[in-house]
Amino acid sequence: IAGSSEAFVDMMNKKASELGLKDTHFVNCTGLHDENHYTSAYDLAMMAAYLVEIGQDQLFDLTSLYDAYIREDTDQKFWL
Repeated sequence: IAGSSEAFVDMMNKKASELGLKDTHFVNCTGLHDENHYTSAYDLAMMAAYLVEIGQDQLFDLTSLYDAYIREDTDQKFWL
């Protein structure tokens, strides 16, 4: 999406800033521990609200699935 992990992390931090998240800073795109990688409960709630806003019914349809195929109509099926 961004060309590299570092560039994607830059995109993540830019989006966090655009959303007004004040207590969030990303260091990696994996979520693995790093002292400089942090967020707050409030910022997580703001992220969730944004996801609901942009995802609407599609988000709820997807998150209500117990399991499903990803890329089901391709040769690279992946069971999730």
